[in-house]
Amino acid sequence: MNTAFRATLVKEFKEVRRDGRLLACILIVFALVAAAGAAGWQHGRDLERQRLAATQAERARWLGQGENNPHNAAHYGVYVFRPLSALATLDPGIVDFVGQSVWLEAHRQNESVYRPAQDTTAVQRFAPLTAAMALQLFGPLLIILLGFNAVAGEREQGTLRQVLSQGADLRGWVLGKAALLLAAALVVLTPAGIVSAFAGDDGLPFLWSRALPYAAVYFLYLAIFAGLTLAVSARTESARTSLAILLSLWAFSCILAPRAVASIAESLYPLPAANEWRAALRADLKAGHLSEQTIKADLMRRHGVDQVEDLPVNWRGILIQRNEEGSNEVFDRHFGRIFDQIRRQDEVYQWGALISPLLALQTLSMALAGTDFEHHRDFVRAAEDHRRRIQWILNEDLSRHLEKDWGEYQAGPELWGRIPEFRYEPSPFRDLAGRYRTAAFLLLAWSVGCAVWGARIVRRLAPSITDFVWKKEESDVDRPVEA
Repeated sequence: MNTAFRATLVKEFKEVRRDGRLLACILIVFALVAAAGAAGWQHGRDLERQRLAATQAERARWLGQGENNPHNAAHYGVYVFRPLSALATLDPGIVDFVGQSVWLEAHRQNESVYRPAQDTTAVQRFAPLTAAMALQLFGPLLIILLGFNAVAGEREQGTLRQVLSQGADLRGWVLGKAALLLAAALVVLTPAGIVSAFAGDDGLPFLWSRALPYAAVYFLYLAIFAGLTLAVSARTESARTSLAILLSLWAFSCILAPRAVASIAESLYPLPAANEWRAALRADLKAGHLSEQTIKADLMRRHGVDQVEDLPVNWRGILIQRNEEGSNEVFDRHFGRIFDQIRRQDEVYQWGALISPLLALQTLSMALAGTDFEHHRDFVRAAEDHRRRIQWILNEDLSRHLEKDWGEYQAGPELWGRIPEFRYEPSPFRDLAGRYRTAAFLLLAWSVGCAVWGARIVRRLAPSITDFVWKKEESDVDRPVEA
């Protein structure tokens, strides 16, 4: 096998080098990935500088607000910003559509704001070129163009039987052709691999937990198409038929299937209209609001006093905090329903990988880059926890001051400094990995299935070659000897 493998691999490399069209295809896809990766890297650096500047300015604004009533300061609010990983420069995922900042204020859990997609035209929102997109769409196309005639072309030219009738090892011959396609996959993966391996700020933990798996799933995805390409080429009688079938598979897998599965997921688990959802949220908040009389009566009974003036606490601070806690339960219920519905849509999308490996790759790519919905939900949860902590600190301070007119109380920089600065640390990937087990399993299933299918097709090729050699020898024996 080693001799046949080496000979075939050398032959295939020479043909690619001699055929300028094939070499041009490799260079074009390589350039697309490199250019998209470089643009994403520069854009990511600009965003990170802006995030750091905005974070510092927002902290200075909060600390520099001067003397103010704690409840007014709660409405004064603060913005928090989400940092992105280095892999987000390769695959921005849904970040442009969900935003990276949240406004934290009293009584309200806000949605993320300043979404870049809102500021773009319809043309710009359609399929922005990223390194991930270039690999997902053009990587398989390159594999198909390189390998559609790997076996069918040899059969058409008559060289297949000639080579194998001379005793060449069939398995080594096929593996040599597969090695060329995998080598092309490694070439186009190189720019993304460089960014994913060396762009992380966390050193080896980032490399092992995010970067290497990110490169591995893309290589596995391209290897699947390499297996499909060789299998189809071996099963068809002509290179033209092989190319037509493979291009149809590419169009279905990479263009039609993602849109079809996304539409199915939305129809199975639809989201409520935004205005209806907000109206229901406001209604529940209003229904759960505690009145002043209720709080006063409860506090007087608890402290054993008959008049509000005798309370050892400021009842308004208690009222605000109790209503905050009641509102938090409403927020958790309404936002949780939306988030759970989106999660169900994502699960349908992962199962869509049964018909296209691209759906599994997209899920895992965004997950490893930290730009999918689960990571966005993790950030929103951290921001909301920070908002609730701010409200508790401010309301607790207000409840300890007994001014008759609560609006007269003015807190100073000491209270503002007690509010911790928001620092978001994404959850370790291992804590979220269970959400992606369907996609990972189906991507592995595709690779195993392609390998098994390819092996069966190779075994089916062998009898035809054997029959050809046997018939040729038989005809030579039966042929009359010429004088």
